[in-house]
Amino acid sequence: SAPLDPPLPPAQNGTTYTPTEATHIAKSYPSGPLRSKAVNAMISLKYVETSLRTVYRMIHRFEAGKLLPDDWNPQGRASILTNDEIDAIVEKWTKDHPRSNSLLGTTNDKKKDKGSSGLEFSLDDVKTILAEATRARIARKGGDPNSAPRSFNRTTLKNYAVLFQSKVNDFFVAGTAPSL
Repeated sequence: SAPLDPPLPPAQNGTTYTPTEATHIAKSYPSGPLRSKAVNAMISLKYVETSLRTVYRMIHRFEAGKLLPDDWNPQGRASILTNDEIDAIVEKWTKDHPRSNSLLGTTNDKKKDKGSSGLEFSLDDVKTILAEATRARIARKGGDPNSAPRSFNRTTLKNYAVLFQSKVNDFFVAGTAPSL
C-alpha cells in the first residue's frame, strides 16, 4: 500500500498521542479511506494504544463539542477540575480579595456566618466556578464552550465546596460551616 500522505507527525511527548492530539491529526485527513488509513497507522506505530473504534468515538465526541479525556484509559469519571485548576482558582480569588481572603469575591454582609471568620456562599457560587472552568477547558481543547454542562449534581457541588474549604480556611458554603 502507498505511504500515508502527509505522513503522521511525531507525538508531542515523543511517544504517544493524547486523545485530543490524535483527534486533531485524524481530522486533518478527509473522512473516508484516507482517514481510516491514518488512524490505522497511528495504531500500528503505537502512537495510540487503543482501538480504531475508540479513536473514531473521540472524533465524534470532538465534533459534538464534548470534552475529550486527557488520557486514553482513565479510571472512573474524569474530574471536572484538575488539581492545578483548583489551585489556580483558589490562588486567583485569594489574591483578588486579600481582605476577605474568601474564594469568591462576592462579599455580602448578610451572608456572614456567625461565629466564623469566613464568609458563607451558596452551592450556586460553586456551580458558577465549575461551569466557567468547564467552558474554559472545552474552549482550550478546541471544542464548543456552549456545550459545557450548565448544571451539576448536588453531591458534586458539595464535594468541590469541601475541596475549596480545604484550600482556603475561611471559605464556607451555606450550611456546611462548622459551628463554634
